[in-house]
Amino acid sequence: KILQALHRRKADIALLQETHLSQIEHAKLCRWWVGTQLDSLAIHHRAGVTILFHKTLQLTVHKILHDEKGRYVMAHVVVDGHELLLCNLYAPNIFDNAFFLAVSNALQGFGKLPIIMGGDFNSVSDPLVDHMGHSRVRPIDYSK
Repeated sequence: KILQALHRRKADIALLQETHLSQIEHAKLCRWWVGTQLDSLAIHHRAGVTILFHKTLQLTVHKILHDEKGRYVMAHVVVDGHELLLCNLYAPNIFDNAFFLAVSNALQGFGKLPIIMGGDFNSVSDPLVDHMGHSRVRPIDYSK
């Protein structure tokens, strides 16, 4: 159903999180409008992220980086003549500063490209403004 929804909305690029798919199931995403797919596969179907590109896009992929846990995929790409870094992430449900530090360090390894980042951060900047309920939510510490 997700591919049908993306097709109806005429999406050019889609960032999906919590795909929970095996390598074989991920390959099934390359249908309809999908031309290129960049993944970080989940271990034991617990996470998983993918970036899907419409088949009509002029796309060159220069470098791909992903973790072994299916938490993020980053790609240095040229899309229709625009050079940029795409990052799709799915952060752990319980705040993990080491995860965000690893993502930050990985991003720095790509240089000074314009960045488009999306995903499920599972964190808030200000719990009083951004979250109701759960007392264990901690704000992101941007100083580290």
